[in-house]
Amino acid sequence: MRFEFTEDQIAWRDKIRDFLRQNVTPAIQQEKRNSDPITNGPLAKAFLEKVKKKGWIGIGWPKEYGGMGETMVKQFIFLEEFRTAKAPAIGMTLTSLAPTIMSVGSDEMKKEWIPKIVDGEIELALGYSEPDAGSDLANLKTEAVIDGDEFVINGQKTWNSEGHVATHEFLACRTDPDVPKHKGISIILVPIDYPGVKVLPIHTWGDVRTNEVFFDNVRVPRSNLVGNLNEGWTYAMMALNLERFDIGSIADVRRLLIEVVDFLKSTTVDGEVLSKNTIVRQRVAELYSELEICKWFAYAAAAMIDEKKFPMKEMLMGKVMGSELKAKVGDIGTQVMGLYGQLRQHSKWVPVNGDVERLFRVAPLFRFGGGTNEIMRDIIAQKSLKLPREGAR
Repeated sequence: MRFEFTEDQIAWRDKIRDFLRQNVTPAIQQEKRNSDPITNGPLAKAFLEKVKKKGWIGIGWPKEYGGMGETMVKQFIFLEEFRTAKAPAIGMTLTSLAPTIMSVGSDEMKKEWIPKIVDGEIELALGYSEPDAGSDLANLKTEAVIDGDEFVINGQKTWNSEGHVATHEFLACRTDPDVPKHKGISIILVPIDYPGVKVLPIHTWGDVRTNEVFFDNVRVPRSNLVGNLNEGWTYAMMALNLERFDIGSIADVRRLLIEVVDFLKSTTVDGEVLSKNTIVRQRVAELYSELEICKWFAYAAAAMIDEKKFPMKEMLMGKVMGSELKAKVGDIGTQVMGLYGQLRQHSKWVPVNGDVERLFRVAPLFRFGGGTNEIMRDIIAQKSLKLPREGAR
């Protein structure tokens, strides 16, 4: 791995930075700070329209589907720069679900669905987890029974984070109950406004709304099947790995740590500038070095994808490391800032716009989003390092 960008990659990065400097206003950042992280306000929507007009939606997608046909490294540069600038987020529909459809969907499905996704007409929510099927996703019970030219769907999903803003569910269903549980799953695109679909909110400590979604005899055309019948486990894992890669990006946290350091340099407690405190300096230095390692770890995985390799171990390790670091920055950040670190954004004394306190509360989401870190470690151990399962002989 070469730990520097090529001239072409630097030019691409600088082009993005110029756009962001001109278009990410304090008003957009404040709107983002005041809203549910899943929901885009009017300023964010207008900003994302500008991004679409630049042709930057689907950087790594084939050109025939509205993409740029660029490398994964360039796509990750784009993601990192947007997060560093605190720009409105490019959602999961574009970063993990649409690429899965492009990889395994029929030509007819791609021609029908991809242009609508690029235009923003379709937003997908990830319909995986259930009350008894989260980390053990293959235990899902939501069923889809074929009836003529339709699927009839019954069941329940939970922790459905974008269910209240999406137009469709990227829904994992059991379509064959008589085979091993990993082999009888299919992915179906289900319109949320169809009769029988009910979305109810779940509000979390981190100010993030998620949902539970119920399906009561919901009839969906068989043409909404993604890929092949009963091969949905493979497609679900494909989308999850792309989501985990996204979670592994920690550019926004690196930016936040720099802002914390600025606060420490300008704040005196008991006659000592906080940045001069030995313990504070040590903790910040450790965080900075770990964040740099995580950044280049993610770029190494992106480079492997461009080399036609599948970095499953690297992507999972990046997800674990990135999500743990987000929690660590929130934890240590609130400590080194003292009581200031516990203030929320509406206090007149709050430093760094309350982003440290907010990160502390929202960080647990990243530890289980895309799969709990405990399960990720098991997969790394068993699939990549070939270690035996607990109790295996």
